[in-house]
Amino acid sequence: MEISDIKQNLSLLQVLENYGLKPKNNMLRCPFHEDNTASLQVNLTQNRYKCHACDKKGDVIQFVQDYEKLTKHEALLKCAEMVGSGKMEAGSKKPQTEQTSISQLPSAIAKNEATDFLQKMFLSFRKGLLCSDPAKEYCKSRNLDFDKLEVGF
Repeated sequence: MEISDIKQNLSLLQVLENYGLKPKNNMLRCPFHEDNTASLQVNLTQNRYKCHACDKKGDVIQFVQDYEKLTKHEALLKCAEMVGSGKMEAGSKKPQTEQTSISQLPSAIAKNEATDFLQKMFLSFRKGLLCSDPAKEYCKSRNLDFDKLEVGF
């Protein structure tokens, strides 16, 4: 699933309802800061939001990222879950079905394998740095503390 598919099939209203937020006259109390009056304006036709107090703004993906304090990738996965759970945009004729294509987000197994591979590669590079005097000297010349930065060579 691509980002454009998520934006097309997931409305801001669905995301707000998912978190139990209900706008009144396209305004609601901003969940990103202490808010006594409604300062978050939502545009449900454009699927965008903007807080006039803290200046947070964006689309459905950015809202999920800000609300749950996630990385962009984690927010994309969360939004893809929301789309894939059968929720569909108001006015859409058909529910979103799962696609099996190369562009689909990686499965949990593939992510675990990739994570394991990258960890092994990092440890190999890390060991290379610790065993290489020229690499240590280079780090020192650049005022880098390779013990704190955990860099590899």
